[in-house]
Formats: sequence, structure tokens, C-alpha cells
Amino acid sequence: MKPQFVYKLPSQEWYLIITNTGGHFYYNDKIKKSYWQVGDLQELGIDVDSFLTGVNFDELGLLFAKARGLRIEEQVDKEEFIGEKPTEVEVVVERPDVEQKDVEDVDQEEEEEEEEEEEEENVSEQAQVVQGYSSSEEEDDDDDEKNLPKENLDIDHLEEEAIEQFEGSDSDSEQSNDLDLSIDEESSSSDFISLLEQFKSKISPFETWDLIEERLISEFIKYPEFYTIESKSKREEIFRQWSKEQQKFEDEDEVEQEEIVSLYPTPTLEYLSFLQDFKSQIKSGFYQPFYTQNYQKINSINLPSQQKETIFRNYKLMLNESGIEEREFKKTHPKSGNFKIKKLTEFLTKFNLSGGKVNFNPEVSFFTNWIDLLNTNQIDLEIAENQINFLNQIMSTRVVVTGIGIISPLGVGLSHNWTRLIAGHSGLISTTTLPDYNEGWDKVPAKVIGKVPSGPLSEGKWNVEEHFDKGEARRLALFSQYAIASTQQALGDSKLIEDSSSTSIPSVDNKRIGVAVGSGIGSFQDVYDNSTAFATHGYKKVQPLFIPKLLTNMAAGNISIKYSLKGPLHSVATACATGLQAIGDAYNFIKMDYADVMVCGGTEASIHPLALAGFARARSVTTDFNDDPTLASRPFDKSRSGFVLGEGCGILILEKLDHALARGLTADDIYAEVSGYGISGDAHHITAPREDGEGAYNAMSQALARSNGIAPQEIDYINAHATSTIIGDRAENNAMARLFPNSVSVSSTKSSIGHLLGAAGAVEAIYTINAIKTSQIPPTLNLDVAGGHKDDDPAQFKFDYVANKSKLMPKQQKLVRESDEQDQPVSAVKLSRSQSVLSITHLKEPLEIQSHPIPEISKNEVLVHNRAIGLNPVDWKGKKFGFGIYHFPWINGRESSGKVVQIGSDVKNIKIGDDVIVSSTSYRDNRTSTFQEYTAIDSRLVWKLPKSFTYEEGATIGVGLVTAGIIFYNSFGFELNESPEQIDEYLLIWGGATVVGIYLTQLAKLYGFKVISIASLDHKDYLVSLGADHVIDRHLSESKIITKIKSIVGDEQNIKYGVDCVSKQTSATVLDILDQTTNKNTTERPQFAGIVGVPKEYPESVDVNQVVIKRFHEDLEFGEKFIATTTHFLTNKLIKPVRFRHYKGGLHIIDGALKDLENKGAKGEKYVVSI
Repeated sequence: MKPQFVYKLPSQEWYLIITNTGGHFYYNDKIKKSYWQVGDLQELGIDVDSFLTGVNFDELGLLFAKARGLRIEEQVDKEEFIGEKPTEVEVVVERPDVEQKDVEDVDQEEEEEEEEEEEEENVSEQAQVVQGYSSSEEEDDDDDEKNLPKENLDIDHLEEEAIEQFEGSDSDSEQSNDLDLSIDEESSSSDFISLLEQFKSKISPFETWDLIEERLISEFIKYPEFYTIESKSKREEIFRQWSKEQQKFEDEDEVEQEEIVSLYPTPTLEYLSFLQDFKSQIKSGFYQPFYTQNYQKINSINLPSQQKETIFRNYKLMLNESGIEEREFKKTHPKSGNFKIKKLTEFLTKFNLSGGKVNFNPEVSFFTNWIDLLNTNQIDLEIAENQINFLNQIMSTRVVVTGIGIISPLGVGLSHNWTRLIAGHSGLISTTTLPDYNEGWDKVPAKVIGKVPSGPLSEGKWNVEEHFDKGEARRLALFSQYAIASTQQALGDSKLIEDSSSTSIPSVDNKRIGVAVGSGIGSFQDVYDNSTAFATHGYKKVQPLFIPKLLTNMAAGNISIKYSLKGPLHSVATACATGLQAIGDAYNFIKMDYADVMVCGGTEASIHPLALAGFARARSVTTDFNDDPTLASRPFDKSRSGFVLGEGCGILILEKLDHALARGLTADDIYAEVSGYGISGDAHHITAPREDGEGAYNAMSQALARSNGIAPQEIDYINAHATSTIIGDRAENNAMARLFPNSVSVSSTKSSIGHLLGAAGAVEAIYTINAIKTSQIPPTLNLDVAGGHKDDDPAQFKFDYVANKSKLMPKQQKLVRESDEQDQPVSAVKLSRSQSVLSITHLKEPLEIQSHPIPEISKNEVLVHNRAIGLNPVDWKGKKFGFGIYHFPWINGRESSGKVVQIGSDVKNIKIGDDVIVSSTSYRDNRTSTFQEYTAIDSRLVWKLPKSFTYEEGATIGVGLVTAGIIFYNSFGFELNESPEQIDEYLLIWGGATVVGIYLTQLAKLYGFKVISIASLDHKDYLVSLGADHVIDRHLSESKIITKIKSIVGDEQNIKYGVDCVSKQTSATVLDILDQTTNKNTTERPQFAGIVGVPKEYPESVDVNQVVIKRFHEDLEFGEKFIATTTHFLTNKLIKPVRFRHYKGGLHIIDGALKDLENKGAKGEKYVVSI
């Protein structure tokens, strides 16, 4: 095995040896790790020379060294050069469970030469093996080939005895360039089981199961047992082993961070991070797990065996090559030549699309269909590439709701609507109360309508004069007036306009804002008035603006004109589905990049005697309950007999997520995300649906199938179309029962407002969105017996229909709004809002915004919607060094302030809507972390935010005040009391300008202490204002600091209490100061507490106390009393919040703020991020 290339890696004294069998790293003439084999690259279809071209081996060497457990302690800059392979090579076997030892050289002369070289280069123990195995082989001065590593030396799985046996094998066997996709039938079962046991023995509790499974698949895919049911049970056994290791680690006593690192060294975490990087760079996307998962699917394709074999080969090639730049498809297309596979695989590994079917379990994936077409030359590859690019754009664009405007029978504006809806109020009235009752209403047997209430806007009612001048009011039909007024609300809500009178949107290109607003009927009043005038008085009495007022598209047109919106202009008229279809169409306009922002929804103003008469003649509206209109709309109830005619408007602002964030919106400004849309028709009847609900089922199935993998069982709430008709409600319920599990909550808000026709879907979508926002599900009024009609099947009416009283959202994760109309397309919009979290996915890499389920709470917990988050040094240290990270991804963050949106069943002291302060000291529970939108926390351990505090001020309190309190009340043993005892003693605080030091200073003054603060003099005035009696410059030498302290306290008085807030080194200094300033004639010993650890050796004259932060949440009696006492201090301004540096912009700003905190330090202030 002669070396083909030899690279010197100067910064780490590494050599990279490229042989005909593999690549190997050497350090100081010693082999450390074989990091890949040529065979591995060949199996991936990678050309070795191409792979090496442009590689920075210096950086690559360091990466692999750390990933494999080699810690580099020092870097030495030298010029890079290509040299010869070292003449002497020694290999040493190291194991994780054995104490690490220095590598010993074979002969003394070599050792001396090496020491001289290291001294000259000023390199001392640059690399130390802290984890993993290294290979071993015999020395042979006469044969250079024996100094090189053997082919396919898989060091991670060899015991010391196996190496010797391996060295006798043929080291020059050639690797085939062909891809071998067949299962190795020769691999023995005993080998499989043996390696499996070795695999299990090396599982780390830090590793996520996804990574464990990935390594399992990649290492054992060649064994036939891997594809059997037996192997599945073995994989489950490994999962149990992993769980056991996790639990073992969780059950260990709390230890210092240094001890954790010694048990599970940092390179373990770097290895996990490296695995993820390697997967994304070389084997991105599906990698081997997807190949295994779909092996049988591809095999089942009905194709000739030879063609199928080609598909297998190219399939695996595609799966493994998506990270290789400009890799070309090997097959030459007769028309288009070579097709660059990179773009195709990048797209396909990102989105697992079905092959044109709306099916949750497609027989053959979209990906396989493409491979089939590529191999049978049935597609023009240039066209395919364009289609892939287009689909990629569509699939990657996220669309969110940033503004809402609403007018309904419950009132004008979201606040009035929602308050009355959740309270169970009805907007239905009797026509007999109308002033014009005798002008046609009296002739109609149906007497109940849902009419927008008239009155002042301040009371949530409609007054045209408060929205339009006389000319506009005369020119605009009522349905257009409703649409423009609702749009004004929505644009203001989304911060696109500054005030209610503005018609300019300066922050956005008006050619990128469109309108999609529809109406089912338009202006019924104008049709009636003009036809009557024409019949009675002739042609000249027809209004000139009759047609422009009548047309349903004029709502969208007038919005476009008023606000100068020049993007897509679109109007929908699909009866009851109009509002939702307009939203769905607007969603697609944005996905296909016709617009960045869309104004969308539905509007209707058809409350007129003739309209009600028409629906009554069709036997669609109810004629029951005329004497008590609030009881007339009864969705799903046994007494339902028809819908109630209503009116109103719902307008939503849809926007690209990136666009919304770019113009400064935060997570709190975004209501929800539209993640799927479906549309269908049942081709059955002009008014009646199929009783099996096929149309609604197909629409909802499509919406789910296009919602990025959300399954029916993940849906928590459905706002049903349910109009209160006998057949319609039954059909829709049958569709839902077919698709969703029993756990779903279902309600119909038409019980409160009636059927708003073309506006129904939009208004009810708004109600659904606000259910997400407020965590409350609106009720179905008038529901006595669900499915009790004589033709209903009671077994099908299986859901919780939220009868007569609103309730809290069970999980607050995902909701669906469904609509059905028989003579027009059926549409459904899936509106989803799982929360965003900021996750650590790799060490030393930027934090990532990810979607994550909102935490579920226990009976004593509350769910807090975070509004401001405080940052701590431990947050950046955890990301950088792995402290406190138990698996990837991990959520950091220890303190916040926000609003309570859900409470557990046993919570007594907190109610929904309370503003609170959160301090999370349970570091192993991601639910309590604060780098996320929602945090679950014990209700007994939160402060109510004082009314004089902002959210940002509240976010400075948490961990700092708790730590100071633990020192005071636990370490030093003072009594928790709202009227503290006065202690005339000195307290020394090293790190007085730290957050903990600032709160310690304030607590100390409440107890009568004389505070000596060691800090930068830049903060002297601030610390004195908080109660520090003396501030000594921390930059002075220890002897000068001691001299100053002695001059302050005098010879007769001791410093009885000392605290260090900075480091172990400064803890040693404080202990020394306490020892030297102690009067040796006294029997009282000074008390010390250090929050970042205590040196192993310290003066015997000082009592050292532990700062046990977890007492706050483990000792509830203490925790509750501490909260009560410090709440009194905060409310009465006896303790003030720390100064803070303010960052605006939400979770994605945190990573940059943490870098500032790391590089600049806190410097007497807290870092706070508003979300």
C-alpha cells in the first residue's frame, strides 16, 4: 500500500496520508484515526480525486480530530507544505472506559528526538485522546508499507485482540467501482449479533435516538437480518438500552459541570454535531434510512427486472450524492444530454411529495416516479429541471396571517366579536323588531336573522358615517362598505398602515400586494331597489351605478383602488365556500410568488325580505324558534331544522413569513400559519350534499396532505361549516368521523352568528385563528343532544362538540377550518401554529429556529406566552461547550416574562391573562426552557409581574434574584421575612456588577448589611445607588484590595460574609481575603458562598457553603415563601430590576445577542430580547 498523496497539516502537526485504500490521519508521526475508506467513497459514487480537489485539509483535519475524540489544546501557525510520509509510525489502542495515558514511544532515542522537536515548535500535548479507539500495528523498519494502515481498518469496532488477527489479512484487495445494492447474503448472523452487542455497549446518553438509529442503519444495512422482523425487535432492544442509559444519567446526583465533562467529554457532543454536519454535507436528506424504508416500495414497482435494477442503482446514487456539487446523472438523455442531479435531489430530499395522489400512504413516492421517468427517457430533463425549481419555490415559501378585520352579527372588530363569542352570546334577532318589518318581512314565515348591530363604533356597532363620507356611502354597496371597513382593521392590525385614516402602504411595493375578496350574492338591496324603480317609474329611475354596485367583484376592486394595491386582483363567488376559497387562492398566489402580501376574505350583505323569502321557499332556513331567535341555530342538535340567514365580512392579511419578519414583525405579531389548502366538489346535487360527506372529506384530506406531513390525529380542533341543516350537518359529521379520531374537538360558531353565506368561511377562519391565539375554543350553542335526529347515526356523532360553553384548547397546536358547499367547490384551509423554538442542533453553530409542539402542562402548571426573554452567560457557554445539554436538539433559556394562556386544573393563585415572571431552574426539562414562544412552569414558582414593570424589566428578575435568594436564605440561613431583621455586618461581593451581585446588594441593604462591592469603577455610581457602601476596583492586585478592605473594616471587625459571582479563581481570592481579614481571636468563622464553584483547597478558617439552585423548585415550601416575600419587595420597589440592553426582533435575534454577551460581557446590565 504505497501512499498516493501525503499532506502536511501544519497547524496541528497532522499528516493526511491518501493511499489506494483510504485516508488516514497521523499526528507527530503516529497514526490516530482512519477517517474514511476509499471503498466508502466509491460506494457513494464519488471520484476520489474530485473529492480531494479544493479541500482545506488543515480545517478538515481539525474537524475530524475533534469529532473522533482528539482534543487540540494549542494551535501553532506554520507554513503549509506537501512533504513525505514520516518514517516511523506507532499505533496505540485507547478505550473510553480506560484511564487515558500518554503515548509511549518504542525507543528512548525517538522519544528524545520528538521532545526536542516539540520544544522547538512550542507544541506541548496538542492532541490528547479523550474518547474513542485508535488502531495498533507492529513496527517494521525494513518495510514502509507496514507502516501504513491496513485497508478497511474499522477501528471503532475492533478489540485489541482482533487487530493482530486483522493484520494478517490481505491488505491490497481491490474495491469495485460498481455499486453493489444487493443484500449480503453471506454475512453471518453471529457477526450481526456480535457487532450489535458492541454497538449497544457504546451508546451514550447524550445521543438522540435519531442519531443512534442512523448509525445503526449505516453500519448494519449489509446484513440480511436487518430487513427481518427479528432485526426490528433488535432495533427496539437497542432503543430500550438507549432509554436505560438516558434514565441512568438522569438519575445521577447533581454534579459540577467539570464532573459532567469528565464523565461524558465535550468531544462526545462534538462527535454528534459532526455526524449531523456530515449527513447534511455528504449524505443529505434521505441517506440510508430512507433507502431502507423504501426498499420494498421500489421493489414492488411493476417493471422488468433489468430496468428495476437500474432504478435501484440510480436511486441509491441519488440518495447519497445530493451534497456533491455538480454531480451529473450518468445516463445520457437522447434530447437533453446530461442532467445535473444535484437540484433534483436537493428538492426531493427536502420534500417527500406523493406521486400526484392525495394519499397519506402513497404506494410509490414522488421520488421513485421521477427515477422511473428518468430511466425510461419519458421526460425532457431540461423541462424537469425547471419544474423542480418551480416546485421547490412553492414548497419552501411559508405563508402567515399578520392581520385580521371582522364585522359580524356579534359586532364590529375582533375584540367585540371574540368577547361575546366566548361568553356564549348570540347575535341573532327577530325580524319583528325591525323598524321596516311591515315592508316585506311580515310576509316571510322565517323570522330569525343575524344582522350586524347598528350604533356607535365605540360600542362595537356599525355606523356608516364613521367609515365613509356621504359620497362614498352612496357610491358603495353595503357588502363593499363592510369589505373596506374590515380591510382597514386588518391593515392596521398588521402594521401595514399607521392609523385608521391612512390609505398609503409605504413600506411595501404596491405591485407586490394583491386582493382576493369574494361575495356569494353581492348587493341584494340594489337589485331589489332598481328593479322596483324600473318597474314602477321606468328607465330613468335606474341608478347609473347600479351595475358597478351590484357586481360581486367590486368589493375586491374597491379595496384595490382605495389602497392603490396593484398586485393580483381576484374575486371568488362560490356561495358558502367563497370566503375560504378566497383565502386559499390568496395563499396560492403567495406560494407561487405572484405577491408578498394578500388582502383576502369574504363579504356579504344580503339581509333583505326577498332573500329570506327565497331561502325559505327552498326550505333552507329554519322557521322554528321564531319566538326565541337565540335558540334558532342548532348545529348537530336533534332539533336542528335549517340555517339562519346572516351578514358580515372577514378579511385576513396573508404574508410571506420572510417578508413579515423583514419588516420588523415578531412572533407575537403573527397569528397563525396557513400550512395547507384543499378544494373539491361532490358532483351530486345543486343544494343537497352526499350524505357520506365525500366532498368535505376530499377537501379536508387534500388540506392535510399538503400541510407538510400533519396527520389527522394531530388535529385538536375543527371549526365546522355546520349550518344547522338536517342533511348538511349529518354529511359533514360523517366526513369528519371518517377522517379524524374521537379526540378532536368540534364546534360551529354559526350557532352564534347564523350563516354569513360568502363571508362565512372567512369569519369562521378568523374565529379559528383567534382560538389559537387565546387558547380558547368557542362553543356550539343550543346543543342538547348531538346526532339525535331520527335519521342520524349516533355512533358517528363521536366528537366533543363543545356544547353551550367554551373551553380551553387541549394542546394549542394545530387547528383546521373546514367548509362545505354542495353546488360549488368544497374548500378547506388548514391553519397551523405549533410554536417556534430556538434550538441548539450543533455545538459551536448558530442556534436554529424550529417548529416544536407547545408544551403540555400538568395540573399545577401554567403555560406562559413569553413576551421578553433574559439571557445568561450559561446560555452561550452551553451552546459552545455543551454544558447542560442532554441531547440534540436542545432548548436553552432560563428566564422570561409573559402572559398566562393556560392553567392546570389545580392552579389557584394564577388566572389566564395574568402577566408573570418566569425563572426556570429545572435545567433538564425542555418544557420549562424559555428560548421558545411558550413555557410550562409550576404556578407556585412564578411572580406576578408588578403593574409598574414592563415585560423587559420582568425578564431581568428570574435566575439572578433566585440565585441571590438561595445565597441569602439557604447558604447563609437568614429568615424569609417581608420585614427583615437588621444585621449590622459587612458583606463582601466579588462581582458586584453581575446580575446576581446587583440583586445581592439590594437584598443585603434590606437586611441592614454594609456592602463592599468588588467591581469595575465604571459601575460605581450605579452600585452605590442600589445600596453598596464601598466599591473597590476589581483591577487592583489582591494585596491592594485587602489593604483597602482592612482600611474600611478596621482591625477589630471581621468580614463575616463573602460571595463570589465570577469564577473559581476569584472564589479563591475571596476566600483568601476572608481568611486574612478575620480576627484570629474570635470563634466566629466567616461564611462564604460561590455561585460558579469552589476551589478544591481553601482556608480552614472559613465555612464554605454550597449554592444549590435546584432548592427553588425541589423545596416547594421554600420556593413559595420566597416568591411571596420577593413579590412584596418588587411590588413596593424595595428591589429594582437590573438595567438591561434591549434587543427587538424575536427568537431569531437571540443568537446575535448571545454573541454580544460572550464578546462584550454583561458590564452591569442584563441582555433582554423582546419576542
